[in-house]
Amino acid sequence: MDRMRFIPGQEAKDEIYKAEGHIYFDRKAASDFADTFILQAPGGAGGPLPLVYQTMLACLSDGDVVDIRFGLRNTNPAQGEEDDASGELIGHTWATLRTADGRERCLWEVGRRTPSLGEAHVHRAFNAYQAAMAAFLNRPAPAALPVERKSGPDGLPERDVTEFRGKPVISRAFAPSNLYYSTARMWYFVDLAPPHQVETPAILSRPMRAFDALILSALMTLATGSPPLVFGISNALEGLGKIPAGFTRVQYEGDERYQAKGERPLLVL
Repeated sequence: MDRMRFIPGQEAKDEIYKAEGHIYFDRKAASDFADTFILQAPGGAGGPLPLVYQTMLACLSDGDVVDIRFGLRNTNPAQGEEDDASGELIGHTWATLRTADGRERCLWEVGRRTPSLGEAHVHRAFNAYQAAMAAFLNRPAPAALPVERKSGPDGLPERDVTEFRGKPVISRAFAPSNLYYSTARMWYFVDLAPPHQVETPAILSRPMRAFDALILSALMTLATGSPPLVFGISNALEGLGKIPAGFTRVQYEGDERYQAKGERPLLVL
């Protein structure tokens, strides 16, 4: 995995600010991303990802455009909005497909109030990151965390959060406060395996900045029919270049209540 020892840095933050809350791309970008991030992924188009690769090449027609918008604002007490203890602001990030014939479809959405996936998905994501870091450092991977769906109050296994208020949801790592205030400190990873497959190991993209992860996640949604698992990792300086033994889960990476984390990275999903 490239650049795993480091953090994204100022360039990642500049990209988000220069976009001014709007990214869009077309069929040519879809082809470029398929060649860059799918063909060159572990296994690539010759391994477990040939269908994803071929579908991504064909998922957009001439004239189709995908818009990704992100914006945030302060709370408004007059509307009954309360400040979040983490410091995260109110806002939404969403991706929309606009076809050449004028139709529109929401691919995914996320905001401050969007619920997160259950712990099984978090453990699966951390195990994949831990294994990728071990491979990068050419060291044995630590024992994986158990990945199992826990039962809720109704006695049923925890459910995947696939929709919220009628819209498909994507990772909390894409909430606007994380994009604007944390993207310079956080690597993003996109799971290239079929979405919500807790029982199978994740197939991680290489570590990428938020700008690329937003686009790749929209393309994965078009290719697989559902938003992929995406997560952000923010390492403490003490943990750079080391295989983490554990993590601290947060919804907002900039939450100052969790900054004294030692070598445990922050995981945002």
